[in-house]
Amino acid sequence: MTSEKPRIRVLLIVQDYEMKLASDILLLRYFFQKELNGFADVVIVDNGSTDRTHEIARNLKVEVFRTREKRTKQEIVKKALRIGEAKDISTLLILDVQGGNTADDAISLIARSIEEGSRFASAYIRPEKERAGIGCWAIDKGILDKIGEGPGSDIQKKMIELASKDDLELWAISEEVSFTSKKTRKKFFKLFKGSPLDALTGLIRYHPLTFYGGVGLIILSLAIVSGFYTVDYFYEHKDLNYFPAFTTMALIMIGGFFMVAGLILNTYNVLVERIEAMSKWNE
Repeated sequence: MTSEKPRIRVLLIVQDYEMKLASDILLLRYFFQKELNGFADVVIVDNGSTDRTHEIARNLKVEVFRTREKRTKQEIVKKALRIGEAKDISTLLILDVQGGNTADDAISLIARSIEEGSRFASAYIRPEKERAGIGCWAIDKGILDKIGEGPGSDIQKKMIELASKDDLELWAISEEVSFTSKKTRKKFFKLFKGSPLDALTGLIRYHPLTFYGGVGLIILSLAIVSGFYTVDYFYEHKDLNYFPAFTTMALIMIGGFFMVAGLILNTYNVLVERIEAMSKWNE
């Protein structure tokens, strides 16, 4: 089976970048031609350059979006997201070379997005220390549609929000820190390749909602059966059988407890993972 060739658009946010622009564009074109056997869809977002940056880009047949005056990072990123949404692509890559990131960073994230295929959601390489930049982002088109223009320059915050809702299959914070959503992270079906005890332990630890929710549903099903018996007994004998009635109420309470416990433990797992990821981010 042949996979569809990825459609990747690279946006370079630049300012007064005439000395290095040509080399970055040629490097990206070389990578696309060699690894993807295709044309590099590179777009320049010129943030108020006063040199020949936009002229060089146009001479190299690159699309240019130019602002006459320098804009804030938030305005530039909004512009970049609008440009990315305007074309049928699979992945949008935003590279802020003014923040210290390079074309090599862009190539690294493109390679990662291709390697992960349909599981890819987002990857990020932070700017150099003490540099005020947005870094280098590679964002799947499906996630790009969910981001919209709202987050401004704080793409990271929006990604964390989406990850907490399990909208992301794979999210990478820098090249060293990454994790997948809980839907795939713990490899649910592989848990059953071990012993029954290991499978049970794995379900309780990694999939509490599945385990406790399943137990809760079974108990509630028994409560329904017991409830039907209690009602049938009452209509037939015109008297309440206290034992099945009490059993029904007890089963409803126990089943509800298991389902709520599953929700709480599942939420706890997600929060712990997000906190651990963010603590690595801030290291």
